Amino acid sequence: MKTFTKKSVATEFSQKFPNHGNLTVAKAIIKKHPQLFPSLNAAYCCIRLVRGSKGNEERKCATDKKPLRFIESMPKSVNGVRETFRIDGKHRILVLSDIHFPHHDEKALAAAIAYGRKINPTIVYLNGDTVENYALSRWEPDPRKRDLAGEIKSVKQGLAYLRERFPKAVIVFKHGNHEARSEDYLRRKAPELLGVEDFKLSRLLDFNGKGIEEVELLQFAQLGKLNIIHGHELPKGISNPVNPARGMFMRTAETSMCGHFHQTSQHTEARGIRKEVVSCWTTGCLCGLQPDYAVVNKWNHGFAVVETDRNGDFEVSNLKVIGGKVF
Repeated sequence: MKTFTKKSVATEFSQKFPNHGNLTVAKAIIKKHPQLFPSLNAAYCCIRLVRGSKGNEERKCATDKKPLRFIESMPKSVNGVRETFRIDGKHRILVLSDIHFPHHDEKALAAAIAYGRKINPTIVYLNGDTVENYALSRWEPDPRKRDLAGEIKSVKQGLAYLRERFPKAVIVFKHGNHEARSEDYLRRKAPELLGVEDFKLSRLLDFNGKGIEEVELLQFAQLGKLNIIHGHELPKGISNPVNPARGMFMRTAETSMCGHFHQTSQHTEARGIRKEVVSCWTTGCLCGLQPDYAVVNKWNHGFAVVETDRNGDFEVSNLKVIGGKVF
């Protein structure tokens, strides 16, 4: 004579109805074996036990095997994943941000480049706003100062100047908010030209001819374990903090560096119970310090040097330029 136990019955019914919910199977058990379980809840708990629904990680509830039919009718997502631009290995990286050709400061830029030549970097990282793009600004620039051809010529000369002084270094060009003005202008004035190769900034500035690598607008980058962005990618509201590096920390909570704010700053905090040390840096600019739209400001000239090792660990020297001297 076959002996029925609660576990054997629950196992039998679970296998017989693999795609039914626990409660439904429990009701079927009570109907077939009313004498075995004192209540519906007892049968339900036994089903959950044999299916692993009460913490047994080696078993999975059979309902997990149900086909997800709703996915078949779900529209295809157009959301993409941004690929991180990574610089791995042992490098000495000269980080120059916010040059704003042709509104650069000649003395400050010359000092930064002279310092760079002494340390012989393997990479020169142009961290956004290398270009001013004044003529394409939507902020109603002075029409008397609109000279797109002259600006492009100045930037090309500036990039050639950098290539000449760092002939063996890899030059990386990160797109910042001022570089974005080129494509923004096409969106507003000539959307038909969007995507046409000859109108891309990289083609206009001859990146291929100068051996320049490109980090796209809004693309993240890492120098070893150090995150680096231009800075305009951060949420609004940190434009004028007392310490922009602290503002960056409050929004990223990761060890990071940016330009954009034209200020040399640093902030370090020990985070969490394990006291993980997180540091953020913002670098100074290499453009003029008194533009028409911000005659009074907190800006200063500066740049950075980042040294990375084979494990991705790094050391940051966040430098200032004052009166043509590097500190």
